[in-house]
Order: sequence, then structure tokens, then C-alpha cells
Amino acid sequence: MDEIAKYTIRDKDLSLTILDYGATITNLVFKGTDVALGYENIADYFINKPSLGMSVMPNANRIGGSEILINKEKYKLEQNDGNNNLHSHSEKSCQKKMYTVKKLGSKLICETFMADREDLFPGNRQYKIIYELKDNCLSITYSCLSDADTIFNPTQHTYFNLNGHNSGSILNHLLKINARKYTVNNSELIPTGEIATVKDTPLDFQNYKAVGQDIMSDFPDLVYGDGYDSNWCLNDYDSSLKYCASLKGNRIQMNVYTTQPGLQVYSGNCLNGEIGKDNCIYRKNAGIALETQFYPDCCHHSDFASSEIKAGKAVTYKTVYEFEEWNI
Repeated sequence: MDEIAKYTIRDKDLSLTILDYGATITNLVFKGTDVALGYENIADYFINKPSLGMSVMPNANRIGGSEILINKEKYKLEQNDGNNNLHSHSEKSCQKKMYTVKKLGSKLICETFMADREDLFPGNRQYKIIYELKDNCLSITYSCLSDADTIFNPTQHTYFNLNGHNSGSILNHLLKINARKYTVNNSELIPTGEIATVKDTPLDFQNYKAVGQDIMSDFPDLVYGDGYDSNWCLNDYDSSLKYCASLKGNRIQMNVYTTQPGLQVYSGNCLNGEIGKDNCIYRKNAGIALETQFYPDCCHHSDFASSEIKAGKAVTYKTVYEFEEWNI
């Protein structure tokens, strides 16, 4: 393993620190409050089972049966989540790669290469992630250029705690999601193909609601995920940058915008005593991930927007996290 370097950019009241290992976010500080869970020691990112701060590519979330079909050819993927594939690959993935990082003012340009089948996905692929800070917004653009048809469904897996990474539970955070519908999961957290209304369910965040208000409900998706681990179908998706969700802590509000059709909300259900920055212990629900994405397992559902990209055609997606004070 090459020596790992940190890179920091700043703009106004916001600063971001990443590693060139995995283009991983380690710190995100707004007006003195670090809102991103992370590790004190860089070596802990080599394991990082909860995926703290990971830039997940080529495919975020789950693929049922750990298999994809592209141009009538089957590609068997790593089974790392029961019978299914989660976040591409445990060891041979973009989140485990070294990136070349260039710093240009308040922008970080991160690039890496993945060889055909190196992670069991097809195509020799050039990946680029650009982090940019402007007007207290963190903008992330993900790009892929492949020499074969392949899958590209990137996300950022930062766990947010807007009261500070070391402040305990996020269950009192207020969450609003711009979505009337969600993809129904089976017991393995794989979409069944049904798209259902959130109305009159614990997944209704069309108006602000505390994350913890309904999290203990006897509702299938919550039982299967031991909390929130579901995909919301964002309203009026047309691949342009649109408002996605808002999260409020005691003082800080974060608004999310994306060009992708879905939002996976994960309420930190797997956190179980992880030792983080400042030797803080992260317990269950210490952070919440808001993962913009294509719907999970979209490769097996023809009525879901497709994450397949064509050979020789560069594809780019964008997500923006906007920070402001709201309760002052």
C-alpha cells in the first residue's frame, strides 16, 4: 500500500478533508462542527466495515443474486451480503483504490482506473470524482468512461450527524424527503419490484419528522433493516439537478440535491462501538447516510431507471450538500 495522503479544501464556513485512498471523506466541518463520522487512524479505513465516508463505485447498494446481465452476457459478482452483492466488492473496488488527486483552489479532482473484471464488473474504466466547495455547498460529481458496456451507480457513504460527529444519536434529527413513493424490499433488502406510496407508512417524510419517531414500528422494511435502510423514489426525476432532501440538527441544516433518481436513507443501524475520531465511540444510530443513487437492483427491473452505461460514452452524475444555520 502506498503512503496515504490527506487533502483539505475550504470555502466560507465549510471545509472538507479526504484521503487519496478511496477518495474517502474523513472530515466535513461547518462553522466549527465536524458533521461527518470517521476514524482517528487512517489504518482503520482499510477495514471500514460500516463504509464511513466511502465513495462507492461502480455500484452502490445491492444487486440481487450477485449477478448482472449485459448484452446477454452474465457477470457473476462477489457475494458479500448473503446471496447478494453490496457496494460492488469488499476488497477490489474503487473505495479500496488509490486515487491521483489534484487540488485546484477549493476543488479536488480525484482519478483512478479499474481494469476489466478486476472487481468482476466489465470494462476497463476511468473514474473521476470532483469535490468542490462553493457558498457553503459541497458539490460531488462522479464520472465514468468505459471501453465496454457496464454499470455505473455511484454514491457517497458519509454518515452525517449535524450536531457533531461525537454528539451521540441522530434519532432527534428532523428529516424531509422529496418523495411520494419508495421501492418495497424483501427480507434481504432487495426490491421486490413494487413501487408503493409512503402515505400512511413510517417511510413518509414528505414533511419534517424526527428520524426516531417511527423507527421502531412493526413495518416490514424497518424490521428487515433493523431501522431505516430503504430507497425513496424522488419526485419528478428527469436527470437534472433537483432538490432531494433536508436534514436538521439542533443548529445546522443540510439540503441535498441530485441528478440521480433515488435516495437510500440508512440510519446507522450497524454501528456497534466503532472507535472514531477523537476516540469517540459510535453506537447504533450515531450517524445517518443519505445516499443518492439509482434504485437498488435496478439491473433486474426493467421499469426502474437503468444504471447501465455504453462503451466510449463518458457519464456524469452530481450531488450537492448545502449547509446553513437554521435555529439561531
